[in-house]
Amino acid sequence: SRSNDKGRTWDEARPLGGWKAPIPNPNAKIDLVSLRPSGGLALVFNDHVKPPLKEMPQCVKCRTHLTVAVSLDDGNTWRRIARMDDKVGASLR
Repeated sequence: SRSNDKGRTWDEARPLGGWKAPIPNPNAKIDLVSLRPSGGLALVFNDHVKPPLKEMPQCVKCRTHLTVAVSLDDGNTWRRIARMDDKVGASLR
């Protein structure tokens, strides 16, 4: 969803495009900001799905692979530009 009046009103929400599947995410929060003055978008997210319990029992709630991606076409396509953190551990939430 997008607001042009500092959040007082919003247009209709729509899914982010450009991913072959839904954005990988282990049920964690994301952050999406508009880049000024270019109008591009930056997305910060945990770039993985929740691992199966039998594969990583210590990571039931892990938040790993903190990644930044940018879009220069209003969210239709995305390019990963940085991996901010690669630590894996149960305490990373």
